[in-house]
Amino acid sequence: MPEQDNPLVFGLNPNADLTKSLNDSKSMLITLGDTQPSDSAGGGGKSPEQTVKELIENEFIKLLPEDFKMPEVEDRLKQMTHRKLPEKGKAIPLNMFLYQEIQRFQTILSIVRSWMQNMVLAIDGQIIMSPELADCIKAMFDMRVPANFLYDPSGAEISWLNPVLSAWLASLQNRHYQLATWLAKDRPISYWLTGFFNPQGFLTSVRQEITRSHRAENWALDAVEQRAEVADPRNTIIADDARIEGKAIAEPSEGCWIHGLLLEGASWNKP
Repeated sequence: MPEQDNPLVFGLNPNADLTKSLNDSKSMLITLGDTQPSDSAGGGGKSPEQTVKELIENEFIKLLPEDFKMPEVEDRLKQMTHRKLPEKGKAIPLNMFLYQEIQRFQTILSIVRSWMQNMVLAIDGQIIMSPELADCIKAMFDMRVPANFLYDPSGAEISWLNPVLSAWLASLQNRHYQLATWLAKDRPISYWLTGFFNPQGFLTSVRQEITRSHRAENWALDAVEQRAEVADPRNTIIADDARIEGKAIAEPSEGCWIHGLLLEGASWNKP
């Protein structure tokens, strides 16, 4: 008998073996990183704390985008309309969704900026080095995302999960780009669905707008069904997270274009 059961025994796809192996490898590497000594001085005689301080001051803090000023956000939302709806501002479902996403993003951005500033102050001795700050410094020295950026004190998830700090900060920038561009200009050509905190809320807002646009026909929200149509990437846009480049496509008559969905173990079957 084999030492490891086949995933098919449990009704899983054979790719489950690949996912399990990847997760085991990540867990092992994280454990190895946690057990490495960090008290000794690094290259050039710098301590881990001094290294983290320089990284924050010279790189990380500069990567953080500007804060959203909520009064300005609300003023801009009041001017935003929809071509098929008579309402304006936050009375339009997707405008309200944008406002909620910006609120939640600004909360995360404020948390990250505050913790980075406090880490520098603690390293300089201007404030007390708490256990939480020490854990943040150790995580950033190992180029991992501090737990304070991911979870609130109750342990609830408050942001997107990514084990690599540089990738997490890149996602922070891309999420800000999508929200800021949408707010400043207009609705994007295609929405980076996985860049939202509440993608299900986005889909619900789209259904609400479609229902309201057919108000004269007495459409009911519960009766509207979602349908996904895969666009041919050779004739449409080229999407890189929140930044859209390449040939633009026409706005669909109903619904919207989205991108950013991932499917492991699959390939594109070109017709």
